[in-house]
Amino acid sequence: MRNPAIKNWIATATAASIPFTGTGAGVGPRLVGYPSRTTIGGQSWVLAAAQPPAATSRRTLSVSVAQLSLVDRRVLLVGADAADRVRGPFRFDWGDGTATEGFFNQTHVYAKADRDYQVRVQARYKDSTSDQVAVQVSFALVRPPSSAEVSEAFLTVPFRYRANHPNETFCPRIQWVHGADRTVEISGGDAADRVAGLFSFSWGDGTFNEGSFPQRHTYPGADRNYVLKMRSRHRDGTTERVTTAVCFLSDRPKPADPAPLLRVAIPEARGPITSHFPRYDCPANMSTLPDSAFGAMPRSMIEHYLSLGATIQDDLANRNYLKSDGAFPQEILSLSGGYGGSLWFLTPAVAAFSPDAFRQTVPWGACLHEMGHNVTLNMPARYHFGGRSDGPANAIYSETMANLFSLVTCAEMINARARLGIPLDVAIDLRDDALNGYSVMRKLAHAYRQSGSKFASWNDPHTPEDETIPTFMTLVCEFFRQAEIKQADYRLSVKRMCHLLQLWDEGLHRKYSQSSDTRAADAFRASLMVAALSFAFDENLVGTFQRLNFPVDAVTHDELVALAQSSWPRAN
Repeated sequence: MRNPAIKNWIATATAASIPFTGTGAGVGPRLVGYPSRTTIGGQSWVLAAAQPPAATSRRTLSVSVAQLSLVDRRVLLVGADAADRVRGPFRFDWGDGTATEGFFNQTHVYAKADRDYQVRVQARYKDSTSDQVAVQVSFALVRPPSSAEVSEAFLTVPFRYRANHPNETFCPRIQWVHGADRTVEISGGDAADRVAGLFSFSWGDGTFNEGSFPQRHTYPGADRNYVLKMRSRHRDGTTERVTTAVCFLSDRPKPADPAPLLRVAIPEARGPITSHFPRYDCPANMSTLPDSAFGAMPRSMIEHYLSLGATIQDDLANRNYLKSDGAFPQEILSLSGGYGGSLWFLTPAVAAFSPDAFRQTVPWGACLHEMGHNVTLNMPARYHFGGRSDGPANAIYSETMANLFSLVTCAEMINARARLGIPLDVAIDLRDDALNGYSVMRKLAHAYRQSGSKFASWNDPHTPEDETIPTFMTLVCEFFRQAEIKQADYRLSVKRMCHLLQLWDEGLHRKYSQSSDTRAADAFRASLMVAALSFAFDENLVGTFQRLNFPVDAVTHDELVALAQSSWPRAN
């Protein structure tokens, strides 16, 4: 958060790090708490998927696999039809040479589970017509995972976003795991305009079912971990899958010590907080989070892992941001009224969340996002962006950098988990949260191209939508696309990007023209951010972004890249 009066203040929904837009939209709403259909970042998302669309306007019969067990080879079919049409029982042809008649819910036990079966369900109607629906009973979905699936579930290293998560829209996440009663709950969703039916869940214990979110499952034992496979089928015939691990057991490596001067605290009692930027005052409605707010993990553990993240972000920013006697403490606090976001102008800097943000799961991506704001809005140390890029033109810089800091910090923590002492279950949670956020960013970047590549660095205060979201998401996703093309190191690329942006001074501030909605200001903002990406990958990206309708001025771009190149330490 930069200025609560500005419409385009961005927070993050905790269930999947989904960008959530609007004045006063606090961090804390979870996908699981949304209705079956909702709009996030201008996109429609479905959580409680409907039945597959009817083949004709007359079709009323729908059938799905509710449960499938490899252990006893039993399948449960559920379905429905229009009561005023149906005459007598349904006919079930189970695909194994047997058939029965009856009503839903129907169970059947197969003699063998060594192949898949096509089940045909026939409905007979009072007007002497009939209809038939075929569903697939796939035992392959509940067989033990392959070595590749195990590797995917239990953290393939090095972790890379485009390689590890090719999905465009499907973004489920483990909400919680309870060892005492052996249960897990999954939240998530997919784009409403793509979903063709119920989601599929293969739980890794020989059972399978279809359903909508949220999903809850009880395992036969908590003495091992399980590979969970989830699937979303789309209307165009494509399928997106997510494979993850349900961890009842985890390693406990020796934890690394974060830098004490960069500690992130979730205090039990308020200490002194002051504003270091005269235009912004310390809010009076800040409070601490009570112990009851932490249902997923104790506050001390969250503090520890976030402090490790702060150490990584300090390095990403080349340690060139405003500190007090070499220290940059941060605190996680709550703001009344549902507000949330970054209060970068305070000492200690504050990341504010709604009171229930940590109740069921830890919003890692959201925390690292707001911490990224705290750092990047305080850089460079001599003349920081915060307060000098605020207002309707802030997001092309502030949101691009906060999203990159969040995603890259998660990746660094995952890839260095052995050195940092991060347990497997925490690393998997970090990964799944980050991948879900990245999935939504890709969807919004795709929407930018599909809607005609309408560049916007100015968020019109008089419109309900934030016009800049697709633009800055395009910058974020282009970073990862270039990283894959060049096989570049995320950390070094962000450090180079920050180095160019740390050229920021009074002259660049005037050209940025934070209070102006003009072509010249658009061109400079585009040129600044594209120059930062060009320098990050040592590749001239002017043409790439001009084809995306970014109004990049080649002369300004080249001047900025040359200045960054001349001052880049050779040791790096």
